[in-house]
Amino acid sequence: MGIFSATLPEDGLSELRSFTNLSEGGYNRVFEATFSDEKCVLARLPYPSTAPEHYAVASEAATLDYLRLHGLHAPEVYAWCSTKANPVGAEYIVIERLDGTPLGNRWLSLTPKDQYKIMTQIVDVETRLMSLKFPASGSLYYLKDLPSEKRTRLDDPNSMEFCIGPIAHYSWWHDERGIMDIDRGPYIFRAAGERELTWAKAYAKPRLPYERLYREIYRFKCVSPDSHIADLVNYLKVVPSLDHTNKLSLDRPVMRHPDLQPNNILVSDKNDIIGLVDWQHCSILPLGIVAGIPAHFQNYGDPESEMLK
Repeated sequence: MGIFSATLPEDGLSELRSFTNLSEGGYNRVFEATFSDEKCVLARLPYPSTAPEHYAVASEAATLDYLRLHGLHAPEVYAWCSTKANPVGAEYIVIERLDGTPLGNRWLSLTPKDQYKIMTQIVDVETRLMSLKFPASGSLYYLKDLPSEKRTRLDDPNSMEFCIGPIAHYSWWHDERGIMDIDRGPYIFRAAGERELTWAKAYAKPRLPYERLYREIYRFKCVSPDSHIADLVNYLKVVPSLDHTNKLSLDRPVMRHPDLQPNNILVSDKNDIIGLVDWQHCSILPLGIVAGIPAHFQNYGDPESEMLK
């Protein structure tokens, strides 16, 4: 309960009716608090191992506020801190618990008509997300949370307190990447190649191919990283051809939900989408990189899917 003691006024804490350890996920420990007026809030505390420190919480808080500012249904942020220097002793974010059912709990029991209704709403949400305009790739932050050299201001006069900063997706921070002095945006095409090239030169070792299918091709021997390094060098040579000035092209920065799967989509009893949750590690990337059908909604052409069963 320490997190609520630190983030709620004394009169608010006195109205606390229940407090439970809701779950322990891949990146956070989640607590739920219910108050006498039936209001529920969630407190999420990243594990000490969750990367990136500061950026993950700061970006998620800014992203949720930005989405709500633009009329998209996301949890309200009540309190947050992206540093461990607080009474809780850990980073945290306290958000609204949306009153809905995870789509994953209901999908298989829905009629094709209801499934179609929900899918059209998902398309509408994605359309609205991708219509938001951003000047660069990276992740969203409040201006006050980043030094001036790490931020790019938004062009929207209604969002002047927000900015684009280093990409907060964990793939840019895991393993040794978290301690490397590398570029994490806003020019993602170049930054991604330089990130992997820097990592490969410093840390890559001979190993078996990641995909088991290819191991037989290499006679079950470890493969040197030299060819991968050479490919990265060649990639960086063509990067200038990937960046265009036409903002209608595939390099236009867009936002997508970082984990668009049924359990992160909350629906009402009437199958209306109430909101999307779990925006941690959200990124803004070129359209050509993020385009595609989310894995959980992919139709692989099996007879059942082809017949819309």
